[in-house]
Amino acid sequence: GLQNLSLGNKKLSLLSTALPSLPHIKELNLANNNLSRQSLDELFRAMKPMQTITSLNLNRNKVSRSCLSSLAHLLLSKGNQIESVFLKGCGIGNRGIKSFSTTLLDNSPSGKMRHLLELDLQKNNIVSCSYLVDLLPHLKCLGTLNLAWNPIKGKEASKIASVCHSSTDIKRLSFAWGPLFPCESPEVYAEFGRLIECSRTLAWLDLSCTGFSKVSCLAEGIASNRTLKHLSLSNN
Repeated sequence: GLQNLSLGNKKLSLLSTALPSLPHIKELNLANNNLSRQSLDELFRAMKPMQTITSLNLNRNKVSRSCLSSLAHLLLSKGNQIESVFLKGCGIGNRGIKSFSTTLLDNSPSGKMRHLLELDLQKNNIVSCSYLVDLLPHLKCLGTLNLAWNPIKGKEASKIASVCHSSTDIKRLSFAWGPLFPCESPEVYAEFGRLIECSRTLAWLDLSCTGFSKVSCLAEGIASNRTLKHLSLSNN
């Protein structure tokens, strides 16, 4: 990998120029390299004709709203095969999620986003889940969504839980280390119970360090679920 090398924008520009001569590359790990908009836009343009890359890791780089829009266009480009996108600690925030989600929704015919399997959005100061809720039903094959270490409250998280059991095939979902609870509304707790009870694909759910205390809300779902293999409620 090329992670943690402090490449910066100039060196990434050189890499972007060289990418087309690496036709068999499958994973591109550029985590923690002091990258920003100028070089990332160039990278995404260079990646568009490449149909071999299945994993893109941009963890701990500054990914602006315009970059997220460019990334969305890359994911929609003809022949794109990227299955995993890692954006941990990229300073995305609510406006970044809006840019990413709306670009995908405005430019993607229904069912086109069938290749994206994993989306990691940890540590991005995401508070509102509204745009993700709109986007998730269109990510037909998304199996892993990681929202750990975001200041998401229980009501917003329950929106994700609701869409995950009604409109997606999510297998792994994490809200770990987020301030979801305590929450005054019993309905928020109940929504996580319905997620476990109604989902036919969920195998891994991490609610550790979220303040989730009403475990009884999950009991009925746990008793009837036939796919859940990992449920973390540690440090609650």
